Formats: sequence, C-alpha cells, structure tokens
Amino acid sequence: MQCMKFARDAYIPIDKIEYMVSYNSSAVKRKIRRLKAEGLAEVIDYTYGQKTNAVIFLTTGKILLTNNTVDKLVERMEKGNIF
Repeated sequence: MQCMKFARDAYIPIDKIEYMVSYNSSAVKRKIRRLKAEGLAEVIDYTYGQKTNAVIFLTTGKILLTNNTVDKLVERMEKGNIF
C-alpha cells in the first residue's frame, strides 16, 4: 500500500482518495459546513491552525482538511513522494 503525506505527520493511502478540491470555492465551503452540521460525513481538520487550502474526499466517506494546496498534493503524487 502506498501512502502520501498530506499534512504534518499525517499520511493517507493513495487508493483511498476519491478526489481533492481547493477550499477557495464558496460552494465547497458550504458543502463542508452542511455535511458537518448534518452529521453526514466525518470532517477531520489537519490544518494545525493554519488556513485550509484543500479538501480531500475519501472513498470511506470521510473528509480531510489540509493546509497544503491541491497542486502541492498532486506534485507529491507525481514525483513519487509516497511511502
């Protein structure tokens, strides 16, 4: 199983990633707030108090918030910066 570092001291199996989106869109922000408020998804914040830049949706239904950008995450996957 290959894992990618998506936040400080946090790794995720690549095969569990459904998709990643930027957190800049107000539609994405609304969706995250709604899912969290209604209890429809487990939202886990890995920003360590920094600005949220990307949202990772997992095949398990969980949602991860990270301070890394989508471009940085894709770059890590393309460069083979996986463990």
